[in-house]
Amino acid sequence: MIVAIASQKGGVAKTTSTIALGGLLADEGSCLVIDFDPQKNLSTGLGVKIQKGQLTA
Repeated sequence: MIVAIASQKGGVAKTTSTIALGGLLADEGSCLVIDFDPQKNLSTGLGVKIQKGQLTA
């Protein structure tokens, strides 16, 4: 199953929804959550510590 959460509008709870959905899916089995946001709020919300310059495109 592939699920995508996307919207160009800010402040519509995309990050919060993704964290919640990822947690629910992870309870059932493996789950991969990918953070394409340059601010990396999803990664931070999941507890991933990113050092400056560590992940650059």
